[in-house]
Order: sequence, then structure tokens, then C-alpha cells
Amino acid sequence: MPDYPLIFRTTHIVRCAAYEALIRVDGRLLMAQEDGEWVCSGVESGGLLESGAGANVAYEIFRSGLRRALDGLAESSKTLAEFSSKAEMFFATDEVEEARWNCALEALKQGAVPLDEAFSLMNRIPPRESRIDIRPLVDHSSEPIERGDEIALPEAA
Repeated sequence: MPDYPLIFRTTHIVRCAAYEALIRVDGRLLMAQEDGEWVCSGVESGGLLESGAGANVAYEIFRSGLRRALDGLAESSKTLAEFSSKAEMFFATDEVEEARWNCALEALKQGAVPLDEAFSLMNRIPPRESRIDIRPLVDHSSEPIERGDEIALPEAA
């Protein structure tokens, strides 16, 4: 089965005794069907791997796993700076998965990937830079919180 290169965005708020922070993640993942299940493999966060009975289920489990990992990092960090450092290390790019993602993107661009029904209605967006943005909520308490969650296929140029 082919690999599907996907782009995702999720937001999450971590709260602990010392600080609260809003986290926005723009990342990439690979989705593939293996042994009857859909598997989400993170390019960012490298090493995060989740699976489920359907593509949407696998992504939701992946997203929940990402949020649980961020919560765990927050709980083990005494300061926002310590949390930010740990979160950025956790969000590191997995070079092997990045190479797979780039190959899958090229196959998608060339029309060599038959789109599974799970992806046929998915939005197509231009590839964007992967990043993790961490902002203390106290410093941004009067700003609107952008709470956009999305998952999409990159546009095939």
C-alpha cells in the first residue's frame, strides 16, 4: 500500500502549577495501511507512531498521543523555558520518515498514488514549514486563541 504524505495542524493548552502555555504545531506525518489497520507515523514528531481501524481514527489517536506527550513534558518541567526546550527536542524531524514523506509527496505529484476513499475529499494545501510555537497564556491573555485543527494532503504542484 502507498504512503500518504499529510500535513497537520493542532493546538493544545498545557497547564501546570508554574505556567500555562498555548502550543500550536504544524507538522507532517505519513499515513499507510498495514495489516488491515491505518498507521500514522510522525515526521514531526519523529518517533510518534499510532494506528487505528480507519484513517480518521488513526489520526485522532495520533493527535491524542501528541497531546499526551506534551502534557507529560509539561508535568516534568519546572519552567516554561524547560518545557519549551523539551518540546522542541520532542518535535524533532525524523530523517528516515522525512525521506519517506518526500518520496510519497513526489509520487502524489506524479499521480502515482491512487487516493484511498479516506483521502478523496481531503483539502489540498501548499506544503508549509513544520514548527512548534509555544506561547505563555499570561502574556497573550487578551489575544484571541487560534484553535484550528486540520489535516490535509499537500498540493501536488
